[in-house]
Amino acid sequence: MSRSCELVEALERRRVDFCAVQETRWSCRKSRDIGRGFKAVLCGSPRTTSGVGIIVSERFCDSIVSVERFDDRLMKIVVAAKERLYHFFSAYAPQTGCSDQAKDDHPIRIG
Repeated sequence: MSRSCELVEALERRRVDFCAVQETRWSCRKSRDIGRGFKAVLCGSPRTTSGVGIIVSERFCDSIVSVERFDDRLMKIVVAAKERLYHFFSAYAPQTGCSDQAKDDHPIRIG
């Protein structure tokens, strides 16, 4: 069973509509169906494992009004529901094994 299938089963079992994922190996800047009505909105580039994404259930797939991909490690989707706009982010900060330059260049400053 693929990881996508395992993820979809876990999200269905726990009734999760939105799930931010990091360290993805999906190398694209688009959306794709991952099964059972779930859509993966992705942000990543080839030959990296630091991509991010947001998994959206079938219930809200048609409610996505915008997608912003800032870089491979940071993205946002905006969802319209119940007369409001909800902003969901997925971010992946550089790890301790990364260079200081990679940490300094990251848009999210920690500490």
